[in-house]
Amino acid sequence: MGIDFHTYSLKITDGVEVPATGEYQVMASSLKSHRHRKGEILAFLLDRKNSSAIPESELRKINSEAGKAFFETPGSVTNALQRAAGSINSALLERNLKAESGEPVYAAACFVVVHNGYLFTAQTGGSHILEMGNDAFIHFQSADTNDRGLGAARRFTLNFQQSALAAGDLVILSTQIPNTWDEEHLKGSQQISMEQVYRRLMNQLNMDLQALVIKCKEGKGIAQEEMWLEQAPRKSPEQPPVHQEEQIPENVEKRDDPSLEREEKQNLPDQNRIPDGKDDLSMDRFFPEEEEATLHIEPGKTERTFPTKKDQPFLSEPRKITKDQYAKKRLTRSQDSQPDQKRNIFKEFFIKLSSRLTADSNPLEGSGSTKMLSTIVIVIPLLLITAAVLVYTYSGRREQHQTYLAEAQSYITQATTIEDAAQQREYWKKAYDTVLKAREFGDSDLSDTLLTQTQTIIDDMDLVTRLDFRPATTSQFSQDVVLTKIKSNNSGIYLLDNAAGRIYRTVATSKGFYDIDSSFQCGPGTYGVITVGKIVDFTTLPTNTRSYELLAVDAGGNLLYCSPENDPVPGSLIPPEDEWGKIAAMSLDEYTLYVVDAEKDRIWSYAGRDFEIAAMAGIVFSTHPVDYLGTQTVDLGGVLDLIVNKEDMFILHQDSHMTTCQYNAYRDGNPTECQDPTPYSDSRVGYEKNPLIYFDAQFKGIQETTYPTSAFYILDAANRAVLQYSYQLNLERTLKPQPSKTYPLPETDMTGVGISTTKELFLAFGNQLYVGGLP
Repeated sequence: MGIDFHTYSLKITDGVEVPATGEYQVMASSLKSHRHRKGEILAFLLDRKNSSAIPESELRKINSEAGKAFFETPGSVTNALQRAAGSINSALLERNLKAESGEPVYAAACFVVVHNGYLFTAQTGGSHILEMGNDAFIHFQSADTNDRGLGAARRFTLNFQQSALAAGDLVILSTQIPNTWDEEHLKGSQQISMEQVYRRLMNQLNMDLQALVIKCKEGKGIAQEEMWLEQAPRKSPEQPPVHQEEQIPENVEKRDDPSLEREEKQNLPDQNRIPDGKDDLSMDRFFPEEEEATLHIEPGKTERTFPTKKDQPFLSEPRKITKDQYAKKRLTRSQDSQPDQKRNIFKEFFIKLSSRLTADSNPLEGSGSTKMLSTIVIVIPLLLITAAVLVYTYSGRREQHQTYLAEAQSYITQATTIEDAAQQREYWKKAYDTVLKAREFGDSDLSDTLLTQTQTIIDDMDLVTRLDFRPATTSQFSQDVVLTKIKSNNSGIYLLDNAAGRIYRTVATSKGFYDIDSSFQCGPGTYGVITVGKIVDFTTLPTNTRSYELLAVDAGGNLLYCSPENDPVPGSLIPPEDEWGKIAAMSLDEYTLYVVDAEKDRIWSYAGRDFEIAAMAGIVFSTHPVDYLGTQTVDLGGVLDLIVNKEDMFILHQDSHMTTCQYNAYRDGNPTECQDPTPYSDSRVGYEKNPLIYFDAQFKGIQETTYPTSAFYILDAANRAVLQYSYQLNLERTLKPQPSKTYPLPETDMTGVGISTTKELFLAFGNQLYVGGLP
């Protein structure tokens, strides 16, 4: 059985509960959904800043388009969530760019998806997701609460999380969270009725918010919107209840029911609440029966009038400050006034100087001296003011530099006094970040020492090895080039341009740099009767009689054999019976070629033979394909790449999870057995020991090496690092660039990684290539 979503909306504006319109969307998969999205339910909540600038119909259209994009996207759940969030971001950003005036519209967002008994979450712009299950209370919070969310820029970040989900669980999405929505007040709410849940949520609620509450029930995977109270009208949590005496007719007796009295007490407002400007504080509300008795107008005196509530300004209670705060305030004011005082003094001085120098001068005599004096009067003040500003600015930057260093030292002191390793790492990380802030205002010996100290300790905890990188090529690639997959053999370094779908070749020089071989050709085009599209993947070839160095493939199964001194030679793979969907990756193990069809979730293998002798193994793949997976089912929609090492296959996905398969020809039934996902092993301090997914990572590619040790390397663009794993998926170390003033790395995202046969690590930043030596 599946899980149904029963949803309840909650919106508080200016202390009044109002209907939620356009703030949320709940959709279940349908017959039109992509097969990877079957059985999933999507729910998301948006808190749009300045949402009144967008019509409600447009808000609903944006939400609907985002849901449509999610269910049309193949591959992993995180990939589909990224697509849905991107749809909202593009719509808001385009509207902000076209708007001639007014404030831009940004949106904090939180998304949840139920998939195979798990709840996948994504958040941006400061949002909260609460999950209440059996003896569990989980609070997911957006990593960067200062992020403006969707609609601010073309690039945005999502914070992904995952947890188990079962029927009966309660999930709350909100962009604001009151103090009463914590584990102490809400734990166990999944066991009570939704009417009681509503009372808990509204208890002592004193802030505006938007929330979507989801009750998970066993069902068929559908979504149904519910009402909190079918008959009771919605009211403000802050509105005081109407006196019962004013509503009960005289002929109806009041019942002395203790339960009713308790119910009334629960509905009473918080007496300790500070009244706002909307409360009626007039005396007749509290003493209506004394109105005529207390109002006296003496003859001969003007009647005294009182301002109405609308005219009367809200007078807040004077804020109390301590002596220290008062002294700091006085000091700040005196410091702020010092530049103005100095400028006034300079101004008065030079006005007097100018009047004395020019008062007795005759315009017909000594005109040269008069011009010189006038020049002096103008230039000298400018020089002095400029010098004063420079000195003032320099002293301010140095003071800010020292302040940050003192803060960093306090974090270091706290880190050395804590025994828990995870908390130690947290304080060391704060110290490291604070030192970096200090260096923005200047350098000093102390900042250099603290930077080295904090970086070394954090690197030890994170298994980090620092490498020195420098530019790899003597010339630049074209501006529109995006280098991704990088592979090498003795003939050179080969790089795939993902934008144009062609392969470049670089050759090492005697000075340690690499030259781009402009004569090398390996890319899309028409070769005889075969038209090769954009190259999606390639592999280096073993020694063969035709001296081919590379084998490339496009999305339709067309092959291209490439070598440095010859023109490319085309070829084709025999397609499966149901034809190709979309080829995403391939790998060559000895003389067996493995091809991934991401659209149809299949992996096909081809046995290679020699060009001349058919009985010998080679690099001609003209046989019919063999279904590698057999009866195994693996979601390959978000596959990045794969590695095959004899009987073992490793498939890396865009959401960072790994699928492993093992082939055994002697196994009964299906010879291939897969585990999806396969847990990693991570011994770093403060990290999950056996993660299935790295939610803070953004994997871009994988490369393997067999010399001097067998390992594979995964590029993590989010953390600007390369993770080295053993074939048992044990994290052995993390490779990161050493900060360098001589060769600073680009601020753009990392796009590719490669390992050369000479133990060099290549990093691609779009069209820029850097290289560093492996230890």
